[in-house]
Amino acid sequence: MKLRAALPRDAGEIAAIQSDAWRLGFASMVPQDLVGAWTGYLTTGSLHPFGNGLVTVAMDGRRIAGYVATEKARLWALFVRPEYWGKAVGQQLFEGADKACGPGIYLHTLRGNIRARRFFERQGLRAVAEINDLYFNFEVPSLVFAR
Repeated sequence: MKLRAALPRDAGEIAAIQSDAWRLGFASMVPQDLVGAWTGYLTTGSLHPFGNGLVTVAMDGRRIAGYVATEKARLWALFVRPEYWGKAVGQQLFEGADKACGPGIYLHTLRGNIRARRFFERQGLRAVAEINDLYFNFEVPSLVFAR
């Protein structure tokens, strides 16, 4: 797997990866209306949801296997296509994000996302706060992880 900075032409594929995660992985954790709103927003093909940060993609040949978005100390998103789960793609993306974010790295994840929680715990992060994130006027129980 090779990592590279995301290019504007990658936006559609990145949005598809995150949309799949919302549909496949989060559907049981959040209201269906929120899943629809978020995936609809992602189809605009913009990297805007990640602010002015850095978006890095993991390439398997010509295909994006996953991506990570960071901004200063914040890890905004880390998503891997399901067919790449268990193949160290997430680990590789996290290592790059960890270097970019530095020792104060933090992120939010859905409280019910056990897979992500275990992954971030293996990376040495710990849940430091419980909050309700707001997505399209839906409050979603979340955890803040940090090191």
